Amino acid sequence: MFNYFKSEIWRLTHKRSSFIYYVFLIFVYIISILFLAIQDLYTPNTLLESAQSIISLLPVFVGTQVFLAVYGDDLKDRMLIKIIGTGLHRLAYLLVKAVIFILYSAIVFLILGAVYLISFMIAGGHLAVYAQDIQSIAVMGIITYLKTLAFSQIAAAFLFCFQKTVPALVLFLTLIMGVVLFVFNIMAYVFPIIEKFTNYSVSTLSQNAQTMWINFRQFDTSFIIGITIYIVLAFASQIMIFKNRDIKG
Repeated sequence: MFNYFKSEIWRLTHKRSSFIYYVFLIFVYIISILFLAIQDLYTPNTLLESAQSIISLLPVFVGTQVFLAVYGDDLKDRMLIKIIGTGLHRLAYLLVKAVIFILYSAIVFLILGAVYLISFMIAGGHLAVYAQDIQSIAVMGIITYLKTLAFSQIAAAFLFCFQKTVPALVLFLTLIMGVVLFVFNIMAYVFPIIEKFTNYSVSTLSQNAQTMWINFRQFDTSFIIGITIYIVLAFASQIMIFKNRDIKG
């Protein structure tokens, strides 16, 4: 198990396409900064106002890439059947994947957060002066990160069920973008009982956590509990689905 963990770390850290992708994202951000500078809008306040929009895009542009790198690549070139064929226990495989996703996505979020913070300081933003604003951005980032983790594990269960990348990726994106919640909210008009379930969805819990922090500067502990339950249940589903399922060659 530990050897597989190390091999996954090596694979992901040497995956050139991912490196190029993240460099491209940073490049796009720098270009947008230069555009703001040309318009004399490169100020701390402008960056603070755009922070929420940037954070909301991270699950789409970062979460999907991490999901594909961690989970999707194993469905290429019969890699999944080769990995399990080495004698690695399926539970160990799932556990390594989950841990890798948690660590990998956290590192990417932190690096991109550092890029934002550096640009904020270059714009003249003093951390001591804007401490509360930076703290709020950090909390929003943590909430978004945890939401991404929950959705990734749900999509991973779907991936192991059908052993196809595209349907799982589509599910991940529809969850992240709130499409699934939107559909259920519409259905709730016809079947009111559905609203009771949507109130406990990942998206709703994250929205409530953000609202509580913005209004009361208190972190919603029920959000942590809810996200943990989602992750545990999704991972348990992966185990149940994958333990006896034939691996497609």
